[in-house]
Amino acid sequence: MKRDITYFYRAQHYEHSIEQVFGTVASMLHITDCKYLPYHRLSLMKMAKNILYIVRQVNHHGVNHVTGDINFSVVFMFRAKTVLTIHDLGLVEHYHGFRRFIFRLFWFYLPVKRADIVTCISQKTKEGLVKLLRVHPDKIRVIHNPVGIHYKYTEHRFNSQCPVILHVGTNSKKNLARVIMALQGIPCELRIIGKLGPRLIELLKKHGIRYSNVYNLTEEEVVHEYNQCDVVSFPSLYEGFGMPIIEGQTTGRVVLTSLREPMTEVAGQGALFVDPTDVASIREGFKRLIAEPELRDRLIWEGRRNAEQYQPRVIADAYQRIYDELSRS
Repeated sequence: MKRDITYFYRAQHYEHSIEQVFGTVASMLHITDCKYLPYHRLSLMKMAKNILYIVRQVNHHGVNHVTGDINFSVVFMFRAKTVLTIHDLGLVEHYHGFRRFIFRLFWFYLPVKRADIVTCISQKTKEGLVKLLRVHPDKIRVIHNPVGIHYKYTEHRFNSQCPVILHVGTNSKKNLARVIMALQGIPCELRIIGKLGPRLIELLKKHGIRYSNVYNLTEEEVVHEYNQCDVVSFPSLYEGFGMPIIEGQTTGRVVLTSLREPMTEVAGQGALFVDPTDVASIREGFKRLIAEPELRDRLIWEGRRNAEQYQPRVIADAYQRIYDELSRS
């Protein structure tokens, strides 16, 4: 018997990357039963109310899919079929001591032990999880994130005189400061998606960067930004996946990203890889993409081919096979 599927999301707030990913999957599979935890900031009282909400909303007649960032939810889905998606291991990789122990126990060890099937969005995350928990790798499946349904290939003439370089994200791991330093003296417009703090604005002025800035965009507006740019800048220091790589490849834009996992896994042969900690490496990467049309054309072609495996139908079908597997068990 085919089971109904219930998606559990973190509380609704300013971040929405996970919701976009699984919103795409849900639309492809016609899943409409979506539950959002009531609270985001987790005081003890709010955590207790979140747990009570989970216990009351759990689907005992179908499959419950915890979509990410609320891994602990699985622990309280008693006698229910569960799928848990883990996006990255940042909560243990960036903490130490007692805090790391707590996150390892309640965000990873107990949820993974309780879940029927665990999915990770990259091979890097799976390997890290196996190493962290000593869990059998067969319990963990790698299913990549899908590109949004609005992303399509569009023809574009590259502006080699003053290219628009699109940089997505402004938090520290997105490495914008080094990108700014790398672009000093290179004729271009740096188009930045994400709020800029005073330090980054001062850095832009110091290095004489021509730039523009937008944030709080709809998905359609973000797609428009990709369509209007010449280069996608994504030399990130740390990612669970790296969605801008696939978004750039799908729309037919050349991508510069980091020579480290999972960016190399996600991009395949369709990006120019640089050392994200080396300003000179980033600078040389941008200069090559601007000056070498044959290189751009090859990377764009490889990128479009690579992006085919991240199309919504492909990823949705992979999740459907997992739901069907649990339905038969």
